[in-house]
Amino acid sequence: GGEKAPSGSIDKSRTINIANSTLVDTFYTPKEFGIAEGISYAQVYDTLLSLEMDGSIGPSLAETWEISEDGLTYTFHLRENYWSDGTPVTAEDFVYAWLRVLDPVAPTPNAYQLYPIHNAQRYHEGVPANGEDGEATVEYTVKPEEVGIEAVDEKTLKVTLEGPCPDFAELLALPPWCPVQKAAVEANPDTWSQSPSTCVTNG
Repeated sequence: GGEKAPSGSIDKSRTINIANSTLVDTFYTPKEFGIAEGISYAQVYDTLLSLEMDGSIGPSLAETWEISEDGLTYTFHLRENYWSDGTPVTAEDFVYAWLRVLDPVAPTPNAYQLYPIHNAQRYHEGVPANGEDGEATVEYTVKPEEVGIEAVDEKTLKVTLEGPCPDFAELLALPPWCPVQKAAVEANPDTWSQSPSTCVTNG
């Protein structure tokens, strides 16, 4: 999936109908995620890495990657991949998508899955502080650029972790870690993930 689609009408001979256990209201699973959403999401989005049948981790959108000696920095090199509107998937799409999951203004139930990333939890939940009246409060002082996600260039994504996370590669095969196209979201902020006419995918 994710190859650049030719222009023109859809080839119905290559259409697959997949049954699901319930109606899916959104293709943005970081907001709502159950078994039905997960099955649907896997059909239309690609993740950085894939979980193979034998339980090992394999390439998906990332064709190669390196891990630093201390295990805290992952550098991913993306293969050629396209959104369903024909535009290329870039490292910046991951930065945008992950920060959107962590957005403290519009929190999502699955944001905690991204907490292995440096500063992710502090950005999402805020930092404990003392208020003017001496009572405990929370201050949102961590800036988006201080979260450990960096698009080095269009095809290189660098992720810095808060601490050692032995299962980090496995996490990257889960739906909340998929990229999201910024242009599609901003064009229809409230409904982009709920209609085939506005939802742009990369699977």
